[in-house]
Amino acid sequence: LPWKKYHDELCTLLVQVDRQAQQERYIIGAICGLLSGFHFEVGNPYSDGARNAVWNALEKRIIPKLEALFTKEKVGKSGEKIQMVRPQVILALTELYTNLPPEIIRNKLPRMLTVVCNAMKNRESDARDLARSTLSKLSVKVGLCYLPDIVRELAVTLREGYQLHVRAAALHSLLLEISESCSLDE
Repeated sequence: LPWKKYHDELCTLLVQVDRQAQQERYIIGAICGLLSGFHFEVGNPYSDGARNAVWNALEKRIIPKLEALFTKEKVGKSGEKIQMVRPQVILALTELYTNLPPEIIRNKLPRMLTVVCNAMKNRESDARDLARSTLSKLSVKVGLCYLPDIVRELAVTLREGYQLHVRAAALHSLLLEISESCSLDE
C-alpha cells in the first residue's frame, strides 16, 4: 500500500471513530490493523536535515489523534464517570513507535505511561485491571531497557492509600509478564 492511500485510509478511520460511536470497536480494530502494517521509511525525524513527509503526517495529524483515543469515558458501577484505557490503541501505537527510530519512543513513551498509570488510580477494579494488563503488555513490547521508566512512573503516580496496593499488584503483574516473555524467547 503506498503512503498516500495508507494515510488517507487511516485519516478516514480516525474521523469515523467520532462519527460512528456504535461502530467504534470495529473502527479501532481497523486502525490498529493498519498501524501494525506500517512499513514506511521515516529516517531520523529529529535530525537537522529535511523532514520526511511521512513523519510530518505522523507527528502533526495521526499521532495526536491516536493519543486522543488512549482513554474512553464510561459510566462506572456506582454511576460516576470513569476513564478506561483502550489497550488496543496503546499497544498498536507502541508497536508503531518501536518500528520508528529510537528517539521517537524515548520522547513518546512518558505520555503513554502517564495515561496508563493514571488509569490505575481509578477506584473501579475493572478499570485498574485493564490498565494493569495494558502496562504489562506495553512493557514487554518496549523491552527491558525502559523498565526503570515504567517503575518510576508507577512510583510517582501511585503514592498513597489504596494506590500503594495497586502499585504492588501492578509491579507483580509486570514482572510476571516480563519473565514469561523472556522464558518464551529462550
